[in-house]
Amino acid sequence: MLSLIFLKFVSDTFEARRKEIIAEFGEQYVDNDAFYTMKSVFYLPEDSRWSYILKYAKQEDIAVKIDTALHDIEKKNKALTGALPDNYFSRLDLEVSKLSALLDQINNIQTINSQHEDVVGRVYEYFLGKFALAEGKLAKTRMLPTGLA
Repeated sequence: MLSLIFLKFVSDTFEARRKEIIAEFGEQYVDNDAFYTMKSVFYLPEDSRWSYILKYAKQEDIAVKIDTALHDIEKKNKALTGALPDNYFSRLDLEVSKLSALLDQINNIQTINSQHEDVVGRVYEYFLGKFALAEGKLAKTRMLPTGLA
């Protein structure tokens, strides 16, 4: 889940930087990764961008496309080596409709509204809190006598 939010975030920052490059230098530099890295933005191959993932969100192979996107981002950006999951979504074997719905929900997250606000960090904390709450409830039901959970 967090890797999808990460993908959305890096795609949003990539697209914002892409617009800056076009405005400052013209379109001839939009595929030059040095123009992204100079501003601490990860360069994303076209099939690793959020827009590409959304375009194919309802296809049967969307899990493979997500895994490939994450792999290619990691391969293109050495600072991410070992940081992203490997074939995670393919192994989950989620229904396409559920994965597509998840992508739609994540698409609504505004990741770069404010430069002073750590949106990705806040989302991470939110999900961590939900996970901890769910784990707490699960632990509580394990301790209750049968029939009281």
